[in-house]
Amino acid sequence: MRITKGLVTIAALHALAVSACSGDSNRSDGVGGGAAAPAGQSGGGLGGGGGIDNPDPNTTLDASIGNGGLGGGGPACAGETQVAQPIEVDMYVMLDRSGSMLGLTNDGTTKWDAVRTALIAFAGDPASAGLGVGLQYFPIGKPDVPMTCLNDVECDAAEGGLCLNTACAPSAIGNFDFTLCITSDDCPLASPGCVPYGICELDETFACFDVDNPDGCADVSGGACQAARGECSAFASCLVQDYATPAVPIAQLPDNQSAFVDSLMAAQTTGLTPTPPAIDGAIERAKAHSIENPTRRAIVVLATDGLPTDCVPPGVTTVEEAVLAVADIAAAGLGSTPSIRTYVIGVFAPEETVALDNLDVMAEAGGSEHAFIVDASGDVAMQFVAALNEIRAGTLQCELQVPEAPTGQTLRYDRVNIELTAGTDTRNLLYVESEAGCSGTELGWYYDVDPASGATPTTIRICPESCTELQTLGSQATLDIRLGCATLRPQ
Repeated sequence: MRITKGLVTIAALHALAVSACSGDSNRSDGVGGGAAAPAGQSGGGLGGGGGIDNPDPNTTLDASIGNGGLGGGGPACAGETQVAQPIEVDMYVMLDRSGSMLGLTNDGTTKWDAVRTALIAFAGDPASAGLGVGLQYFPIGKPDVPMTCLNDVECDAAEGGLCLNTACAPSAIGNFDFTLCITSDDCPLASPGCVPYGICELDETFACFDVDNPDGCADVSGGACQAARGECSAFASCLVQDYATPAVPIAQLPDNQSAFVDSLMAAQTTGLTPTPPAIDGAIERAKAHSIENPTRRAIVVLATDGLPTDCVPPGVTTVEEAVLAVADIAAAGLGSTPSIRTYVIGVFAPEETVALDNLDVMAEAGGSEHAFIVDASGDVAMQFVAALNEIRAGTLQCELQVPEAPTGQTLRYDRVNIELTAGTDTRNLLYVESEAGCSGTELGWYYDVDPASGATPTTIRICPESCTELQTLGSQATLDIRLGCATLRPQ
């Protein structure tokens, strides 16, 4: 039977070892800007942060500016306009290299080869120049645990658990995918049981069960049925720090392209799917990188073809519970300082609806609207590149650098406005304080952290729906930042 899967049920794993332009001086919450100051001196508001000093604090904006055009009717607040600068992005890719990635795609290549081809193409795309990329794989093996094994002794000697070189034997009355097992309880009722399996001598994509028979693969590809080397059930490290240490450190393309490609070409598939420590480590690496590089934005891209089956928290006994544990880790990363957004790319067949829904749970918790699903029955490499391109485009266009005040001026966050121009039409985006406020306005923006809390913002974020409109306009649209006028907010 053809090898298309390599997962052990989570239950079996637990049997082994069981994430208007004037300050409002009457406001008491510190957001409206405090009393007007004489020209050239700082006003109040937001604890002293935000915008630059208004060169003419006695001017007022025309009332029409709040919901649309800049023209008409009354004197406008004077201020300085700067072209909005997109935030530079760094992407830490956490790539699933579990055994199931050897499953075949529609064109006969493995998922593993298709995904590697896509990542290599993405790194070599001129449009990726300036993008930072780093890479790590999961699972990472424990020290001294062999990648393959012939028996339990080879694994036990290094605390690697049992040797998974047994699979559910096929039956003449029932067809099912190749499935690794520990006991016969892990197998479909139609299977005779969990037995040692082999690999066909002339075609290693076929499993056989007449081990050591010189003609054991005669019906498939010819040649002998040779004993298969299995995988140690406790191969994977569950240490977060292991996954926070990159195989390829984050650095900008194209300078990092060679290291990125070389690592991908040398990597091999093995093991199960320890998603919890993998995503936790990826977020920790992205946070550390963001702190070291405050003018850049680090994100995590989790690429997988499976749900968590290894290194799950104590007490977790189902895949659904394991998915919620991963979602909790992603949500904590999104809520941390600096905030780390997690994107999820899944490679699955269309009928695997349970997997698709669970990936959405992880993606939404990490701050992205949904997981990017690559249909394993189609062109996997092309779809995977498209997902990476969409992640790159959305992140680059919808996160902006906090502007710098002119020399000698003090930046005040409550005197910053963002203008969207498309052709002859100019509209203002309204400040909504946080992503939760985005639903209340057509065009909105917010800081990554609320300066009213005393925190210092590092990026400006465009609301998701506003971002979608911006992406639709493409090169027709420009964003400008106006400094010196009280920040416009929804009425």
